[in-house]
Amino acid sequence: MRATESLLAARQRLELACAQRPGDPALVTELLSVLEQLDAYDQALGVIAAAIEHCPGDCSLLLSRARISTYLGEFVAARETYAEILQTEPGNVAALCAMVMLGHGNEIGGLAGVEARLAAADLSPRQRALLGYARARLLEEDCRFDEAFSAFREANAARAAAGGMNVAAKQRGARIVLADIDPAVIERCSGRGNRSERPVFIVGMPRSGTSLTEQVLAAHPDVYAAGERLHWGALLAGLVRSAPVGSGSMVDAIDQLHSGVWEHAGQDYLRHMAELNSVALRITDKLPANFALLPFIRLIFPRADHSCAARSLATIASCIKAPFSDPSLAFTVEDWARFTAFPGPARAVATPVGGADAGVGLRGPGL
Repeated sequence: MRATESLLAARQRLELACAQRPGDPALVTELLSVLEQLDAYDQALGVIAAAIEHCPGDCSLLLSRARISTYLGEFVAARETYAEILQTEPGNVAALCAMVMLGHGNEIGGLAGVEARLAAADLSPRQRALLGYARARLLEEDCRFDEAFSAFREANAARAAAGGMNVAAKQRGARIVLADIDPAVIERCSGRGNRSERPVFIVGMPRSGTSLTEQVLAAHPDVYAAGERLHWGALLAGLVRSAPVGSGSMVDAIDQLHSGVWEHAGQDYLRHMAELNSVALRITDKLPANFALLPFIRLIFPRADHSCAARSLATIASCIKAPFSDPSLAFTVEDWARFTAFPGPARAVATPVGGADAGVGLRGPGL
């Protein structure tokens, strides 16, 4: 069963279960996770509102409401919800950190308030790291830049210590992909993929402008923004697992599965995207980390457009200051610097027009 179909089936089951057991926090949390993966944010807010009627003042529900409000750009509503949480739980770390990140640190006692909470002995490593980000942000606002950088370094290290992506392993994997899919392989497999021009792949570093790029493209009436689709990793992993052993390169091994393997992979992806939108002429797929998979994606969609967002070192500074919720983006400052080497594979396939720091480049079938 394809991913979107699985999510829709899960949504149906969970909505029925929530109707039978309204206010069950575990069920609500599962349903919210599914709705967010389906980009059904308005429906998610409705689920939260209904649950709060049964469990008024539940901080986990309020945190979910504030998080979704922030994602939707409703920052006033988010701030009001975080303030409501802090009235009930003055020491709620997630709400304290969020207030600082929204620019309302003065409402929680500023730097002194955060440092007082950091002195508590009952903090988990994740809570201590979140408060470290808040402290660093407040030091930066106070123009104490050297102290702020040290604080950001400590917060990043604390998050990374709790588990994150192995940057060195990812770099080795990217080099293997580049070595495996050389021009000779692309030439040998030329013409075997899906000829559709409908997908537009947007990749790059986190905080490099991929979301803005998608929003700009989606302003055109013939473009639909599908957001971050978690499709390619699972699809390619399945192909690799199914490929015969001892067939030379990874691409050659996959190519031996059956005569239409690349075309069929493209058809499966197009069906997946059609479930989101079947009308728009173009549909964007914005997952920054897909840059490491672009060589494979090109074999499957040789005529698709790719946009690689690239910025200056300001991107690293932005990443260092962002307490990403995704644990796979928990890096030390040094690993954030190493992570900038990752777009190398993307540039080998989709080079930004005008140079490596020119912004966003869009390249089409003539790659």
